[in-house]
Amino acid sequence: MVYEGNTIVTREEQGNDLYNKVTKWVKSKTRTADPDTTKLVLHNKIKLFESIIPFLKEENKQKAIDEIKTLKLHLLKY
Repeated sequence: MVYEGNTIVTREEQGNDLYNKVTKWVKSKTRTADPDTTKLVLHNKIKLFESIIPFLKEENKQKAIDEIKTLKLHLLKY
């Protein structure tokens, strides 16, 4: 915690929370794992992943598509 003038700045306000979110999703195993909750949660995860494909570089798009296919296989369980 750092005191800057009248405001106390915590690590979360400095990007630590964002860093934690990024490190959570950086691993393929975490991205493609079955959330094991509900069909809706898994469906929303798939929709979110599909929404970012247009923003990926060409060399990364196929990996994302393959991971989405893996997630869709989990839907068969529900």
